[in-house]
Amino acid sequence: MREKKPDGPRRRDDNFSSPLENSAEDSQPHLEPKRRRSDDRSTPPWARLTGAGLELAFFAIAIGGLGMLIDRALGNTRPLGLALGGLAGFALGMIRFISVATRASKSQREREHTSARQAQPKDTL
Repeated sequence: MREKKPDGPRRRDDNFSSPLENSAEDSQPHLEPKRRRSDDRSTPPWARLTGAGLELAFFAIAIGGLGMLIDRALGNTRPLGLALGGLAGFALGMIRFISVATRASKSQREREHTSARQAQPKDTL
């Protein structure tokens, strides 16, 4: 039987068992680590870009809403917090959108390059 590990920060080797231990866990196959979402090539680029566009709108609305709440709390008659919050949210959303679009474009170019390389006939001499 394995000892119960103390609660707290996990060490890097907490997920691995010693080869000398005989436990039921050793007989189970190890699962593959999760891939990052950005590396998922099964998601079409249009879906990733649509999600990034929705994130852009969400950032602008959410941070603009926070600015509006600050305006109301301070009793401002001009919507300065709303305007600044909306602009800041739009800027953050654009940064995120550009990074997602760049990654999608790069992965699309890699796929096209790989498929073009496989389609070329090999020269035999």
